Formats: sequence, C-alpha cells, structure tokens
Amino acid sequence: AEMLQLGMELEADLGVDSIKRVEILAALTERVPGLPSIGAGEMGSLRTLGQIAERLAGAPAATAVHAPPTAPEPKLAAAELGHFALGLRPAAPVGLPAGGLFTAGPIAITDDGRGIAPLLAERLAQLGADVRVGAVSGDEAGAIVLSGLRAVASDEDVDAACREAFEAARALAARLADKGGLFVTVQDTGGDLGLAGRAPARAALGALAGLAKTAAQEWPLATARAIDVDSNGAPAAVAEALADELLHGGAAREVALDADGVRREPTSVPSAPAAGPLPCDASSVVVATGGARGVTADCLLALARATRARFALLGRTPLAEEPAAVRGVDGERELGQALLGAARAEGHSLSPAELRSAVSAILSAREVRRTLALLEAAGSEAVYVAVDARDVTAVAGALDGVRQRFGPITGLVHGAGVLADRLLRDKTLEQFERVWGTKVPGLRGLVAATANDPLRFVALFSSVAGRCGNAGQSDYAMANEALNKTAAALAAQRPGCRVVAMGWGPWDGGMVTPALRERFAARGVPLVTRDRGPQMFLAELGRPAGECAEVVLGGEPRPEPLASEAAARETRFDVIVNSRTEPLLRDHAVAGAPVVPAAWVLDWFARAALALRPDLKLAAVRELKVVRGIRVADYDGRGAALALTVREVANGTGARLALELRGAGGVLHYTATAEMADQGLAAPERGVPGGPQRGEAAAHLYGEALFHGPAFHVLRGVEAVSAAGAAASCAGVPEQGWSGRFALDAAAVDGALQLAIVWGRQQAGADTLPTGLGAFVPRAAFPVQGPLRLELVARQSSALRTLSDVLAFDQGGAPVFELREVEMHAVPAPDRKAPALQGAAS
Repeated sequence: AEMLQLGMELEADLGVDSIKRVEILAALTERVPGLPSIGAGEMGSLRTLGQIAERLAGAPAATAVHAPPTAPEPKLAAAELGHFALGLRPAAPVGLPAGGLFTAGPIAITDDGRGIAPLLAERLAQLGADVRVGAVSGDEAGAIVLSGLRAVASDEDVDAACREAFEAARALAARLADKGGLFVTVQDTGGDLGLAGRAPARAALGALAGLAKTAAQEWPLATARAIDVDSNGAPAAVAEALADELLHGGAAREVALDADGVRREPTSVPSAPAAGPLPCDASSVVVATGGARGVTADCLLALARATRARFALLGRTPLAEEPAAVRGVDGERELGQALLGAARAEGHSLSPAELRSAVSAILSAREVRRTLALLEAAGSEAVYVAVDARDVTAVAGALDGVRQRFGPITGLVHGAGVLADRLLRDKTLEQFERVWGTKVPGLRGLVAATANDPLRFVALFSSVAGRCGNAGQSDYAMANEALNKTAAALAAQRPGCRVVAMGWGPWDGGMVTPALRERFAARGVPLVTRDRGPQMFLAELGRPAGECAEVVLGGEPRPEPLASEAAARETRFDVIVNSRTEPLLRDHAVAGAPVVPAAWVLDWFARAALALRPDLKLAAVRELKVVRGIRVADYDGRGAALALTVREVANGTGARLALELRGAGGVLHYTATAEMADQGLAAPERGVPGGPQRGEAAAHLYGEALFHGPAFHVLRGVEAVSAAGAAASCAGVPEQGWSGRFALDAAAVDGALQLAIVWGRQQAGADTLPTGLGAFVPRAAFPVQGPLRLELVARQSSALRTLSDVLAFDQGGAPVFELREVEMHAVPAPDRKAPALQGAAS
C-alpha cells in the first residue's frame, strides 16, 4: 500500500488494464454498498487512482463489508469438452437490412482500390441510405470497411488492410458503443471464409471477421457484421452482391458469398477424432514458439512422452542469472518482497510496474528451465533459444542453428502470443502491432524459414476468441482468426502435412482465477484441464493430413454473454420503405399516400423472430398492436426508414420475443410478441369448414368497401356475409405474383384483414379499420400453392367495434393459418377513409 500514489495511472504504473478495471470496480461496489454506479463508457476516462477516488467521493460514507452469504445459484449441467470443426451451411437471407444502415446516420464506405466502393455507395444511396466514400473520421454513425478487397502483392498489404480496419473500429468505438450504429468488414478470402485455402496470399485477411465479432461483443447497441465475398468478378457485380447482402442479410454476424451467388453461414460441427498415428517419432525435430511455458509446454511434454522427439524451444524470456536476493525464494508475493527489500537496501525504489516486471521475468525463466528439465526427463533432447518471434531474421538464424544440431525440421508448433486486453475505445495501435506481430508475422517467419524442411505437421495454438470474438481482445481475436485461415492455406499447400489451428477454450489454471472459474461454471463453459488438454492436442495431431484445419477445443464455441442479458438477446434491423424497395405500395395508398399494411409488418416481425432464433420455429405472433399507422409521405424520395427491434424476454422450452417497430424520432408504430417453439406446427383448433365453395366476384368491393389498388386485389370471391361471419376465396403470394422474401403469406393475410373490413362495414354500418390482432398462428409452411379459402367467424360486433377470427385453408381443406381476435374500429363518418393515413393497419 505504501507504494501507491493517487497520481499513478492504472495501466502505465500499475498494469491494470481496462478489463481488469471493470472487475475491480465491480468487486468494490459489492463490498461497499452505496457507491455510485460507474458505466463502462465512463471507466475509460478514469485513468488514475486519484480520478477514481474523486469520482467516488460523493458517495455516502461506508465501511467495507463482505457481502452476506447467499444461496448458491443453480448450476448448469456440466458441458462436455469436445472438438468442433468449422463448417458452412447454406442460409437464406432474412430479407431485412442490418440495423443502422438507414436509421443510424451517415455511413462511411472505405476505398477498396478497385472501384467497388463508389458503386456500392450509389446503390445504397438510391434506396435512401446516407453514405459516402472515404476514410473513417470518427464522426460517422458507422462504416463499411472494404480494405479486405484490395489487391494483395505482399504480406505488408495484408497487414495494412487489417490495420486500417482496426483503426476504423477504434475511431468509431465510443460512438457505436454509446449510441449504436453499423460496422461491417468485407474481405475476400475466397468467398468461403478461407476454409478451402484457395487464396493463401489473402488468408490472413480473415482477421477482419475477428474484429467484427469482437466489435459485436463490445457494442451491444450497434450491429457488427463480417462478409466474405469472392471479388474476382467485375466490380459492378461485387458491389451488387454486397448491396444485396446489406439490404437482405439482416444482422447475421458472419456470412460467405461465393462466386456462384451461394450464401452460407458458419456452423460448428462436433467431431470425435479417431486415434491415429502421430506424425512424429524419436527421429523428429520439433520447433516450438512459446513452448517453454504455459499450456503449450504441457502439450509438448505430452508429445515428448509419446515420441521422445527432439525439441527446439523459441521464446522471448532471457535465461539471465537470478539476483542473489531471490535465490531460494518461491511465490510471487515473496519474490516481490525480496526484490523490494533489496532495492531499498541499495538506496533506490521500484515502481509497482517495475516490480511486477521483475517478478514476472524471474518466474518465466524458472518455468523455462523447468520445462527443459521435464522434456529431458521424458527422454527428449531439448534446447532453448531466446528470440523474439517477430524478428524474422533472428528466427531464421535460430533455425539454422537447430538444423546444425538436430537435422532437418519435421514439425512446427506456434504457441507464441501476447495479450494487451483493452476495449477498442481504449486500445492503442502499438498494442495492436505487438499482439498481431507475435502471432501473424511470427508464423510467416517460421513458415518461410522451413519452406525446404520435410514438415510432417504444423500445429498453431489459436483461441476460441478468434471464432467468436471477445470483448477487450480485438487484436487477439484478429490475430487468431488470421492463424485459423492461414492453417487452411498451409494445408492446401502441403497436402501430406497435418496442419491444424487449435482454437482453445479456457484452460483450468494460469489466467483462470477461482472467480473466473465460477463464472465459467455458471455459464456452462467447460474448462480444459491440464491433463485432458495435452491428450486433446495429441488427438488432433493424429488426424489425417488435410482433415479439419481449423478446430475449437473445449466447449461448443459461442459468443461471450454481454453484460446486459437483454442486450445479449436483442437484434436490430432496418426497414426502408419507398418506391424502389416496395413498389407494390402504390396500390396500398389512401388519398395518394402509401400506407404500410399490417400484413407486411406481421411478416417483418416473423422474419426478425426467425433471424434471432433460427434454431426454433415460429409458433405464433401475439398481441399485434397498431400504435400508429405508417404513412410514407416521401414515397418517391427517401421514403420511411423504420427501426425494428426483437428482444428475447423469456427462454425455456422455446422462447418468447418482444418486437417493436419505430419510425423517425423513435415514434412507436407497432408492437407484438412472438412465441417460438422447437416442435412442428400445432394441430388446428377447428376442423375443415363446410358450406359453399363459390361466391360472388369481389371486384366490385374494391373502390367501395376497400381502397386497395390492383396489386392488392387478392379477394377473388366473397360468399354471403352475415352476422355470424363471412367466407371468401383469396389469392396468396404465388398467385398474386408478389416478388420478394416473405416468411408468411402476406398477400393472404392482407386478404383476411380485407375480409374483416368487408364484414365490419356491414356490421357497424361504417368503414372499419384493423387496430389490433390477438394472434397470428401458422398452420402450414410458406408458401402454399393455389387459392386459399378464408372463413371469418364472428366474436363480437357493435356500431363502433368488431372482433372476429379468420381461418385460412388450402384447396384440400388443410389449415394454413389463423388470425385470432381481429379487432376493428369504425371510422367516424365525416372522416370516412381519411384516418387510414394515420392508423390504417390494412
């Protein structure tokens, strides 16, 4: 305590990074009740102990206390450790733009050097987006970063593209974290996320996806996406493919667009490696970076015990002689006290950061010596070379010495890595260069220096952070994704060599403290144990060459939950409505102004729900409320830009989702709740209706009871309308010829609401308009061919309000969907259809 001064900076003087700062303050507020809350955004400005003390000074006086014991939280079932390969699955786009594309504000599109950026900007601007081509200044509401599409002539070009994307994210971090927006990275690693390794020179551009996935973790209010597109085609075709994805791909975090236009999303494929022979034996020479310490050393020891291979360990730790004051002293705290006492005895002082560095150097050197001794005890010869993996020339010279001593190199293990955990808004370019340089150029140096060696295996120590992103580790996630994609390229270049990037989950030990262990357990994340991990390493080496070049070892890869559970299960979409995006609306206009149909809103809500929980089926959309109808005044201009939010509010068997649709200024237009289920569609509550199958033509109703234009003339025949209900024949989307991406039969749903208007007019003696819907329940998968039969069943009716159910059946009498509790209110006589401009749902 006597070493601390209020002017000390948390990071520079004390080594407390931004992530650790959050953990410390969280623990402090638990122990000292009444302290003011400090948001994550504000923490970035509190850089010294004095600033934190001053910020907390306004709190009531309190005594530090330990929280009383509480009942333990229920533990999730222990998750199993596993091997998960990365695969791709065909995935249809959701049919909605990503949140922020039209509603957040100006978006920068960075230059790609090939003319794609201006073409993309022109296409998006035509639809109403506020976009410009140029570098990111930090004043924008988002960016579409195209640096990953530039021509690549050298590794430096790849590094520059990744650095530019990192700088763009850093410039926007504060704005997007606090207010939301849009951040999209675009790369060309073959249009398949680099899995085939067809573009080795571009493989490390896969790092851009790691950046986007981390941004999504750090900015819960924003939309962050990564797109891999094959850019070998004409710039106009590439721009069109990107525009189509941005307009229809929703918030899918990572997507691949190949040259044939096939859209795919990544998926984790569980795999159980069969026991196979190791590509290593007693004659092998294995070079390992970072292998003298930590989990990499554990794995090398297992390999040594299994093969007695010879090892050359490369690391940054110098094996200097220890100061006399610490000889025979063990333990981090005890070492610090010994060093501090020796310094004081010599008349000088050490800062906390200097003391931490000195202790770390001693412990690291001891660990290196211990690893060398254990390798030799296992029957392997081992040598250690102190060299920085970033120094390509020094690494090449070190490997020359290895060959002189042991012979040709037959195996590589790249485990070197450093951390500089800070949120994007606080991270520096120097930190990025240090983390990136150790992993990526370090690997390049090893590969170049062993180009003529008879390599039998290359094992890269990656992290699940590359697959999923991780808050505070943007540079680390980028570097590991670069490793993952480089592994696929190396596997393609060396078909007889086993190449694998192992994306490790958290290990039990090292940086996993008891508190972190409890946190992982509460989330159901299994820890890789120090005995199981090395066996998993050997199992991966034993796979055949060419198989599974990228795997995750540990629990099933999934993003880290965000601080807010609501934010963790919330997704935003934009909806742009104008004459170019929705030309059919010309025929859904009152007094010349297009009005968005409730049937379309229902379809948008269904798409959003299925996008948030693609693992489930839509069971119902309930409580659809028309708070305020959507009149598109500037239909031939920019139109209306709407923001759609879907949030998971309950999760058990299935899920319950809350949906909102807002317009300019945050005006609320529609709300609803979606119910998602894991089983198939439920059986109908009513049987097949009877009665006549033909009725009078409905054409005369349009222009009288109904204001709809030709595109919405979906009612084909209406049977007798009575107090008990009504029936009609109705065209669906296929018969009406509507184009677009629909999740429901929006044409038939609109027809059902039209039938309710016709029935309501007769019952109320005036025009009626839908104002709410109790539930939409699908009974069959969309699309259903052939005209549908609609049956309206009365519930209530008065001069002001009607309530009914509408059921839809296919030509064979099988149920298609139900609308329950269709609520209609009469339009006051002087206004007649005018209120449709303000509140029409159909």
